[in-house]
Amino acid sequence: MKKTIITIGAVMLFTLVDVTFIGCGNSVEKNATTEKDGEEYACPMHPEIVGKAGDTCSECGMDLEKK
Repeated sequence: MKKTIITIGAVMLFTLVDVTFIGCGNSVEKNATTEKDGEEYACPMHPEIVGKAGDTCSECGMDLEKK
């Protein structure tokens, strides 16, 4: 029983760390590319989603608009 609880806890911790690093990596890459271009585009419904002209929001699929 104790071994099962430890195993489940380890899997949950690994999943949490993995998801955190994957999520951070995507936003950092998008922010770096928009800063080089000088023009920033963002989703009207999800302002944290940024990209370049012609991109769409990864959350809702709307076209990004110039800020």
